[in-house]
Amino acid sequence: MKYFIFPILTLSLLITVQARTWTSADGQDFISGIYLTSDKTSVTISQEGKEATLKLSLISEEDRKWVATEYTRLIEAEKKPTPGEPTLHTQFIGKNIQGKTYHITDGKFKPVDTQKVPEYYLFYYSASW
Repeated sequence: MKYFIFPILTLSLLITVQARTWTSADGQDFISGIYLTSDKTSVTISQEGKEATLKLSLISEEDRKWVATEYTRLIEAEKKPTPGEPTLHTQFIGKNIQGKTYHITDGKFKPVDTQKVPEYYLFYYSASW
């Protein structure tokens, strides 16, 4: 029985750590959810297994600052490889595309100089005959 309770307790502690209480801009309403992603106008959270998108203008100033900080942290973490992880310059294709990579942010292509190997590559090739 002890072996069964420990994993459940550990899992519940992990879930609790990730959950955040979100406050409305007027300070009246509160919801609890896990941060998933954000952009310049909204934040997406997971609430009891369902995704909800909130406009940044509708959440408190403190929550907006937290979202901005978290978004910046995630973007920076995307750029830097973790120790032991392959980097672009160690790959044949990575060496050739270094400095030529883009991310789609807020619906626009923006250049990004990343060292981390992406999960997939999207190549666009156009030719006229």
